[in-house]
Amino acid sequence: MSVGTLKMEGLYLATGNPFTVNDSTLPVAGQLGKVGSIGGNTTGLDPGLASKKVQYVKRHASDTATAVAGSLAFWADTDNFVVTADLAYALGGTTFPIVAGVFGAATPAAGNYGCIQIGGVAPLRVTDSTSASTTAAGKVLVWSTNSLVKQRSATDITTWVAEMHKPVVAVLVAGNNATTTTLQVEALLTLGRFDW
Repeated sequence: MSVGTLKMEGLYLATGNPFTVNDSTLPVAGQLGKVGSIGGNTTGLDPGLASKKVQYVKRHASDTATAVAGSLAFWADTDNFVVTADLAYALGGTTFPIVAGVFGAATPAAGNYGCIQIGGVAPLRVTDSTSASTTAAGKVLVWSTNSLVKQRSATDITTWVAEMHKPVVAVLVAGNNATTTTLQVEALLTLGRFDW
């Protein structure tokens, strides 16, 4: 009886930064769906910072929504590791979209391959200044609307019941009291993982 061997290879990133990868074709066989760990900064060069988990995925070819750093990526096809920023293509649609991870930039473009962040502390875009409060560390964040998250309500029972079905995306680590429409926080991701 012959025993096979398992060969583990690292995640190939042509640019060195997972959030700038925008491959039009799959660069390495077996790359799609692969998960890797990088240093806390986006180039992976600083081992002193907490690591982040990233996954190599394909973006839905018809995706027209804008992806930016901190916006959510949703699963469009878990079997083929296809994600989208457009709820029209998300598994679960506009009511129960399944969050795959977080875009680190505008890449990958529609139809291309690249990385999303699936673990560790990540920037997340939030819907309102309450969710971006610096005094709310430890609060849970759930999907809100479009590619944004918000704090799950703890006091308004009607809102809380309406949000019960929404899975926790992350736990707030540090807020940002910016008053712009691009409110962003640092949060520890708590996503389920699909990989091989």
